[in-house]
Amino acid sequence: MLPPRVREFIRKVVEKTDTGELTWSVAYENDVISTKTDEFELIVRYDYDITTGNASYLLFYRNSADPVEYRFFADHDAEHDCALLRQLFDTVQSCSAQFPF
Repeated sequence: MLPPRVREFIRKVVEKTDTGELTWSVAYENDVISTKTDEFELIVRYDYDITTGNASYLLFYRNSADPVEYRFFADHDAEHDCALLRQLFDTVQSCSAQFPF
C-alpha cells in the first residue's frame, strides 16, 4: 500500500503526464516507465505473476537534492493504488501513441 503522500504525488504525476508536462521513457516490453526532471526521477516497474494472477508495482523515487533512492510497493491488496498506477501506465502509453484522428 502506498503512503498517502506518495499516492497524492502519483496523482499529480498522472495529471502532469496527461497535460504533456512530463515526458517518459518506456522499456522492457512496456513494463517499466521512467521520467526525470530537474527536481526528481521516478521509475515505475510493473510485474504480473502468472501463477497467482496478481499484479504489482514497484516505484523508485529520487529527489534531485537528495541522493537517497526511495522505494514503494503496491500489489493486489491495495486495489486503489494499483488502479492509480495502471492509470499512470495507460496515460504514459497514450501520450506516446500516434492515433490517425
